[in-house]
Amino acid sequence: MNQTSKRWAWVLVLTAGLAASLAAQTESGNGQALTGGAEFDFNSRYIWRALAWSQGAAWQPSVWLGRSGFELSVWTNFPLGDEPTKRKFNEIDLRLSFTKEWGQFR
Repeated sequence: MNQTSKRWAWVLVLTAGLAASLAAQTESGNGQALTGGAEFDFNSRYIWRALAWSQGAAWQPSVWLGRSGFELSVWTNFPLGDEPTKRKFNEIDLRLSFTKEWGQFR
């Protein structure tokens, strides 16, 4: 196993551990819930807005944490097919969002 594979194996182990520990809501001391989770998607191709961005299969893990209406998420794309960007993350998207409920509106 080469150095890059070992590094990504550790990333996967740590991400899975984080996801398992955050899968259920945990009540913090001030009454606001900390939420989180992870998804590990495998797709036959990376398709976005009807355009193929990979030649073959892709692994697309994501992790998120939320509290007090804020949510921070990380989504990544890891091509598994035989292509130039094979065996490394070729896209990492970060997103920060805020949700507030006001009457019937969200």
